[in-house]
Amino acid sequence: MRLSPRSVNVSISLLSLALSLLAAEVGLRFAAPPCSEMLLERGFELHDKYFLPDPVLALRRRPNADFFFRFEERKTGFVHFVTNNQALRRTGNTTFEKPAGVKRILALGDSHVDGVVDNEESLTSLLEARLNAEAGKDGSRWQVLNAAVGSYSPYQNYLWYRETGRRYAPDLVLLTFYLGNDLAELATEDRPRLVKHNGEFVETAPQPGAVQTALVQEEGLLTLWDRTATRRSYLYSYSKSFAKRLKSRIRDGSGAQDLAVEPIGSVAQSLGQVSWTKNHKDYSENLGIFRELLTRMRADVNRDGGQLWLVLLPTRLHVEPELDRERISKMSKVLGLSSGDLEFEMRLTRDLANLGESLQVPVLDLGPAFRAAHRREQQPLYYQMDWHLNSLGHKFAAEAIYAELQRR
Repeated sequence: MRLSPRSVNVSISLLSLALSLLAAEVGLRFAAPPCSEMLLERGFELHDKYFLPDPVLALRRRPNADFFFRFEERKTGFVHFVTNNQALRRTGNTTFEKPAGVKRILALGDSHVDGVVDNEESLTSLLEARLNAEAGKDGSRWQVLNAAVGSYSPYQNYLWYRETGRRYAPDLVLLTFYLGNDLAELATEDRPRLVKHNGEFVETAPQPGAVQTALVQEEGLLTLWDRTATRRSYLYSYSKSFAKRLKSRIRDGSGAQDLAVEPIGSVAQSLGQVSWTKNHKDYSENLGIFRELLTRMRADVNRDGGQLWLVLLPTRLHVEPELDRERISKMSKVLGLSSGDLEFEMRLTRDLANLGESLQVPVLDLGPAFRAAHRREQQPLYYQMDWHLNSLGHKFAAEAIYAELQRR
């Protein structure tokens, strides 16, 4: 069959278009990080694989999860998420009953402790290995159980301890407070909260919609195609992101939306909390809520025969800001933040240290150890785009906690 000249021209044009799109896709994969649209959709996919709805906690981790999550900032290109039989971020199974001769540390926190790293790279695994390397002196062994859950607020950590964590009979509970967003998350309305009403603290349950993932809520072939393309294709996700933000800028007409700024992950969390505190004036109220939470948790842990420590985890903004100065500057401009506003984290660190001292809860501020490690190693402790701790950050967190355990 002989093709007409017009058919040949159309075929050549389509082939050229396909090759151009392919070249653009490949070029973006090599030259650009994932955009916010892609990361958001991947986050929904992660939630579906990693979490189950829970009427008390809003969500909880799935037991026996085992999957690879695409994450370009790692050399492997993936994070291997594995949970054990009791949904702890741990490769080996556990029981509530503590084995004879074992001392247990229970680590609570959000995604920064849960870890955007493989299990063996996490601060809990590294701390356990370090402690057990010295364990032969008195015959004891250590288990460091990673019960941190991505997206949990400090109050959700407390609820989980009260419901489940105390059954492990931990000798030490490490409550990690991420200075980038944990204060603001105490006020997030779609999750369980501790609120003050008529002078009394009242526990509230999560809103019904908070226990469902976005994937469950949305259906349809077109939606499925759109979300799959957004997760998998750089070209599609970047085009979608640009179109959405351009539309927003045209609609607002104020120029407030900077198209060059990608508010991704923990960067948005950290600067967003500063903006939230500046504009909503809830700092003292939420600090009071955390004081009540810490008071209750200390009493519960002590009653269960353990000790509670408060661990303060700094953001990249106050450890290695020079490695992301341009994006910090752009996002600060969009949010209307001054250089003085960016000192918020130091104020919060001091107030939490004073709070811990007043409640007789030991406080370990990882900030000085992190800044010293960054100066010494001349390497980043956080991922560039995402601002979660990388494997080196987990290593130095484990070393700082180990050093504090030896000191005490």
